[in-house]
Amino acid sequence: MSLLAVRGQALIEKFYTIGGHLLAFQFSDEVAARVAGEFIEGMYFTPCPARAVRFVHCTVKIFYGDPPPLPSGCQTFEVPRGYCHAHGDEHFLDIDESRVAVYPATSRLVCVWLGTTAHARHPVAIVNTLSYTVQAALRRAALYVLHAAGVVEPATGTGMIVVGNSNSGKSSLTIRLAGAGWRYLSDDMLVLVEADGLIEAWALRRIFSVSEASFAGSGLGGLNAALGAPVNSDPSKRKLDPRTMFPDSFVESCRPRVLLFPNLTGEAASRVEKLSSGAAMARLIRQCPWASYDGGTAREHLRALGLMAKQSVSYSLDAGLDLFEDSARAPQLLASCLNH
Repeated sequence: MSLLAVRGQALIEKFYTIGGHLLAFQFSDEVAARVAGEFIEGMYFTPCPARAVRFVHCTVKIFYGDPPPLPSGCQTFEVPRGYCHAHGDEHFLDIDESRVAVYPATSRLVCVWLGTTAHARHPVAIVNTLSYTVQAALRRAALYVLHAAGVVEPATGTGMIVVGNSNSGKSSLTIRLAGAGWRYLSDDMLVLVEADGLIEAWALRRIFSVSEASFAGSGLGGLNAALGAPVNSDPSKRKLDPRTMFPDSFVESCRPRVLLFPNLTGEAASRVEKLSSGAAMARLIRQCPWASYDGGTAREHLRALGLMAKQSVSYSLDAGLDLFEDSARAPQLLASCLNH
């Protein structure tokens, strides 16, 4: 698939910044701009006027319709929701009947062809496709997505990153900490960027995605008023606007000093155990498979994870029922991790 096939004038172009880096989104038509725009608005991207643009770290081109053919000789492997076709230092993702083309890192270019089938146009399929697209573009801009919650302890300003899979307790912990006066970045999705040899974490996803268990026993008033519609990809969860629930608690970035890896146990009491930086790094790599899959950015991606593990003190958390039945327990227990 030649890069020449995706050059050309875009009908619509918009610019956004995050973490001091700038992304350009180019849309082939109004429909592509509207569909992708709804996804972009769900992220903490700051619009940037075209007149202020000096350097673009990555360009994302979004089309509707059929993509160019794949290059010959691809190596294909399965990824969530589809397949990846690797070809040298570029790769092509077939996700829910759409195509994402991730070109060499030096090109600073990612393209997506949104499919025209009923399946491809389903809201869940669009979110899945654009998630792959945006994460690939961020990697080419030296910004690395981590599925984690971010919180800041108010007294010391210490940043804590809570790293885990879905249903590991990230949202539940974030809600309880925010209710106790901690600042929050996100309950599930952050961006890591290196600054002066250290890692900063920036909020990426705006809306929390919470299950009934996430807020049961939290003791927070007004929570039902802040809950929105079910999450398209998981109807068992509801959307929560944290700025409605915690209007003065948002912070866009922090410098992580504590990493926490939770695991729900169902036991009565919770346990915290300190981890070595090597053990923390191994867990981070498992959470970030594209640090290995995307050869064009793998070295820098792994470096960012390693720097964060080195600058932080890390713990595993066997999260028991006490954290969710007693609203004061989580802030008390996790504050103890800051006194290392």
